[in-house]
Amino acid sequence: MTLTHKDFVKLSELADQLYVSTQTLSAVIKRVEAMLEYYHIQIQRKPYYGIRAEGSEFDKRCCLIRNFSSDGETFRRTFRVDDVKLRRIFNTLMSTLSLHQVRLTEVSLQNLAIYVYLSLQRAEQGFGIEQMPDNVAEISSHKEYAAAQAIYSILCADEKDHPSLREEELCYAAVYIAGRRNVGAVRGNFVISEKTDSLVVEMLENIYTTFQIDLRDNLSLRMMLNQHLQPLDIRLRYGIPVENPILQDIKREYFFAYTIADQAVVTLREHYQCAIPESEVGWLALIFQMAVESRHAIARLNILIICASGSASSHLLLSRIKRAFPAYIAKAEVCTIFELEHRDLGGIDYIFTTVPIPFPVGVPILEIHDFIQHYELQNIKKVLQRQHMQFLQQFYQERFFFTGISGPTKEEALQQLCAHIRQNCPDLPGGFYESVLKREILGPTDYGNMVAIPHPYEIMTRDNVVAVAVLDKPILWNTNTVQLVVLVSLSADENPYVPSFYNVTSQFVMSETAVPALFGFPLMLNFKIIIPFVCSNALSGVIAYIAMSLGLVAVPTGLIQLPWTMPVILSGFMVTQSISGAVLQIVQLVVATLFWLPFMRSADREIYEAEKTAEAAAKEG
Repeated sequence: MTLTHKDFVKLSELADQLYVSTQTLSAVIKRVEAMLEYYHIQIQRKPYYGIRAEGSEFDKRCCLIRNFSSDGETFRRTFRVDDVKLRRIFNTLMSTLSLHQVRLTEVSLQNLAIYVYLSLQRAEQGFGIEQMPDNVAEISSHKEYAAAQAIYSILCADEKDHPSLREEELCYAAVYIAGRRNVGAVRGNFVISEKTDSLVVEMLENIYTTFQIDLRDNLSLRMMLNQHLQPLDIRLRYGIPVENPILQDIKREYFFAYTIADQAVVTLREHYQCAIPESEVGWLALIFQMAVESRHAIARLNILIICASGSASSHLLLSRIKRAFPAYIAKAEVCTIFELEHRDLGGIDYIFTTVPIPFPVGVPILEIHDFIQHYELQNIKKVLQRQHMQFLQQFYQERFFFTGISGPTKEEALQQLCAHIRQNCPDLPGGFYESVLKREILGPTDYGNMVAIPHPYEIMTRDNVVAVAVLDKPILWNTNTVQLVVLVSLSADENPYVPSFYNVTSQFVMSETAVPALFGFPLMLNFKIIIPFVCSNALSGVIAYIAMSLGLVAVPTGLIQLPWTMPVILSGFMVTQSISGAVLQIVQLVVATLFWLPFMRSADREIYEAEKTAEAAAKEG
């Protein structure tokens, strides 16, 4: 509302229009201020006058588009959209952009149509752009500027009473188009600037320093990042939002690539001195995923097959195993039991044998039949998969699993966790906690699903250290609530299993069933919860016994067996064949609820106090 007014707006008037109390509105405005900060817009307060949004007109438009584009009905109602005019704008954009060879995605084209509609409407209302962008000469030389000129010339000519737009409007429209365009689809020469390429090199160096994954010599990746950074540079400098409807899918399916991208944008944050939206990180993750897939090959195993039934059957057995497990086996050979004793087994990972081996060989053995049965193929697959998962022992160690972390804020929780790590890793270098905190300042590491995966700003440990902590209570991390912390500190040695480690870890931490189940068991150890959990059931049993003993409720005959999913009250009626059974369950439900109530209020009060403490600490930070 304040974005569409020049003057101050009183909170009481705004609350009346939104049908909420001024207290509720004040709380909402505090959250809105955090969102407006990305667009360089501040809420100015003046006693007895109210509030007003302070910022450039272009930033206000970008903010309006970002928050209304996803809800077309609200956009139409707020700005009284003329659908005929909006359709004319859309048609003009398609023809004019095609003529000037400017390619946009469908989503970007829709957002550009909204931007043009808003720019015309707000210019009429006196909210025009009155300040030129910094690099006017560069903007006016690009084809996006020519496209903007053509678009507004056509639209203003259609509106007879509409004045021609100022030069400032055309420049910023060109900026918006350039920030939304699809560089990869542009015809003609694509010139990479030295400045952009240097930024890409810094990003890849940052990834190597943090994860010891060397993507620096991947020319294809470097070119794709350069192409992506050209419109991204415009979006970050002018605060132009970009949508990412598949962000959650990217996090879930390409978690390691998202982690790499999240570290790479640390370089962008330091360069542009602004926050990088998650949507941008997600699009970068897709580029890194292609690079990771191209360099990541499955580690295959060398198999030796021992068969006593002859050379022909041995090779048939060899052929069948190769066909069944092509993704797991690098090399498979056959030999007899007599040859085995004198054979060099260096490089052999497993021995599959149809006969007992009477002497030690120092290699894992799996006994099979001459004609492999289906269940044996399944057993072989399990053995091979288990071998593939053994790399996790390089990362996860029992001594780095912790509970009892009770810090009410992110900083205190990390400090306690780092102290626990130091107790189990005496050679942990000094400044480890400070390095983890520095990385947190540069960008959030809470990825949703109540999980955070922090790590030091740079490599600090000689060996891999992966510390897993279940917090006593959920805390506000950055923008998400967190109760599971996986602190990752990788060693300086390049490890080919790092992508696999992140992929396996992501399958767990992004699971909507596995993570909540992790918190369920400690909840039952809560003394305040276990009392009503045990006693309320016993109390219900006592009530039923007394009621049936006094003849108030019919005794079940046992002839009717109901599934446990049968709803309460209905099950009482059916099992007793009397309305008294239903009444009994109603009484039990009321008594159990009253018994649970004080315990739940106490637990809720503790969580509420913890949330207030966390929010207060976050505001102070």
